[in-house]
Amino acid sequence: MPYSQAGLFQPTFIGKLAGVEVQQKVLVIDDDKGQRHLLRTVLEKEGYEIAEAEDSRTGMEQLQSFQPDIVLLDVRLGTEDGMALLPWIKEVNPSVKTVLMTAFADVRDAVRAGRSGASDYLPKPLDLAGLRAVVNRLLSESTPMVKEGHGLHGLTAETRRQLRGMVVQSPSTVQLVSELNLVGPTEATVLLCGESGTGKEEFAQLIHRLSTRANMPLVSINCAALPESIVESELFGHVKGAFTGAISDRIGCIEQANGGTLFLDEIGELPLSVQPKLLRVLERGEFQRVGDGRIHKSQFRLIAATHRNLPEMIQQQKFRDDLFYRVAVFEATIPPLRDRTEEIDLLVTHFLEKLGHPELTLSLEAKRMLQSYNWPGNVRELRNAVERAAILAKSSGEILKTHLPPSIQNMQRRDWETQGTSTQLPPSVVDQTLDDMERDAIRLALEAENGNRTRAAERLGISRRALLYKLRRYREEGAVWAR
Repeated sequence: MPYSQAGLFQPTFIGKLAGVEVQQKVLVIDDDKGQRHLLRTVLEKEGYEIAEAEDSRTGMEQLQSFQPDIVLLDVRLGTEDGMALLPWIKEVNPSVKTVLMTAFADVRDAVRAGRSGASDYLPKPLDLAGLRAVVNRLLSESTPMVKEGHGLHGLTAETRRQLRGMVVQSPSTVQLVSELNLVGPTEATVLLCGESGTGKEEFAQLIHRLSTRANMPLVSINCAALPESIVESELFGHVKGAFTGAISDRIGCIEQANGGTLFLDEIGELPLSVQPKLLRVLERGEFQRVGDGRIHKSQFRLIAATHRNLPEMIQQQKFRDDLFYRVAVFEATIPPLRDRTEEIDLLVTHFLEKLGHPELTLSLEAKRMLQSYNWPGNVRELRNAVERAAILAKSSGEILKTHLPPSIQNMQRRDWETQGTSTQLPPSVVDQTLDDMERDAIRLALEAENGNRTRAAERLGISRRALLYKLRRYREEGAVWAR
């Protein structure tokens, strides 16, 4: 699927805030200044926001003003008993996680038995790897209410839960999620527009989870990845003997989606010959399998996605206007990654965690390079870049600019960034169409993999068949490099 499976800031740590990924807060309550400094250093490197308290009184004040997601509490605060704070912490904020730092075996036993009211403990002297593991695990499990200032506080708790770790931080993404929250529970057909790789399928899954059909199937099909000769069969199914190779009856995606949701990715690639048949099933709920004269019925909700300009395709007579108006009941645009660069740091951390390398960090040069790159492949391209970098940086512990893909290393730094004129795009970007950017990304991937199409497809995050389909189109247009 061309870039469209993604699955997408000031903060640099991805924490789960009821499914919304935002920077999370850790309060350290310890009378040992050196210990507090050590914890701050380690956890800030992980991307957490840190506050400190040296005694119970300051700890109580910070708990109310700082509103942490997790509290690291020393059992002995000088002459005070740190554990005496536990009931008060739970009273002020029942959702906060508390970790006791202790050298006492009886306290550890109480935590294990669930008698202390704490979520976990850290034995002293502290093991830094264990510290990271405990904090990351507890915060990944936590589901506090979304905080003010992130733009999602108007959503229901169920909606936030259904976000399931999606990166929702930039104003444009927050606005998009707010709109999908409104349309999700309805039966309206949704058209998701956006460049390849922006995560259209991920947002389609969100709409399905928010709908009344959430417990029914979500069936996905990528119209761009299928040869024209089999699109109709994939959609509507066929009967035995309908064509060469049809050795048995087959149920199509439309029938599989009965009662649930059908996601048609890249609907702009749907052949004109198939479009009226899709329109028929959308309007009447009726269809025929290939080679079968009988009428079948299917009732489903349609979510479609495209990176193309469908109104322009209508003018070019490449897309039916009646199908467009039936599909675009509710149109939502997914912003490209270059328009939400504040999410890049958070996405990088997210991908590193998914890859099992949460310990890796970005060098300043690598971070600046990622921020200034144009990302024609959007979130999918970023994910592939992070995967490559993680492999190369595994032994060093830090991702350097030399670990990034050649297409990023060799880019020209954007003039407007160095000059501080962020409102003016360079001519190289303005003059390129979205198709040109996709073409360049494919060409660069093939160059980076020395022409190996299988590895190039993996780098791009698309199937080999989809890559071959695009290369065939480029060859027909005269591209020598696509041969």
